[in-house]
Amino acid sequence: MRYKEYIDINCSANVLYKHLIDNQLIKEWTGGLTSIKSRGSKSRRIKLKQELTYKDIKGKIVVREHVQVLEKNKKLVLNWESDQMDVAKTYEILAAADQIHCRLVVTAKVSFYPKFLNLIAFIIGGAIKDQWSKDLSQLKKNAENSSLN
Repeated sequence: MRYKEYIDINCSANVLYKHLIDNQLIKEWTGGLTSIKSRGSKSRRIKLKQELTYKDIKGKIVVREHVQVLEKNKKLVLNWESDQMDVAKTYEILAAADQIHCRLVVTAKVSFYPKFLNLIAFIIGGAIKDQWSKDLSQLKKNAENSSLN
């Protein structure tokens, strides 16, 4: 399954970037996220590995996250791995010339386990896409209303 979405946000690239890397801020806009376990880090950083725990209908899903690329105020690339799927996800921040508006472009590639589930990914992936869209709407709201502005 492939996913691509963009959203225009009325805040600076710096404020948006902080909402993408600060663990407390991530919890505030990511639906179902109950905990982030990290070895003493309060934010994402290059090569960081941490565990994210999400609530779902069956109980919980634990995702192992590995930060691949981190370009301040520009780009974040993550790999997520769980028992059900692998996700390669990229957040790209495009700042407007006025420095008070930006566009966030999110792309993801999801592979499900067992592999045969990839044949019906369009069905399974619908719920994931819906949640990610809700998360982006909440991120927009949080970033625009942030005291960091």
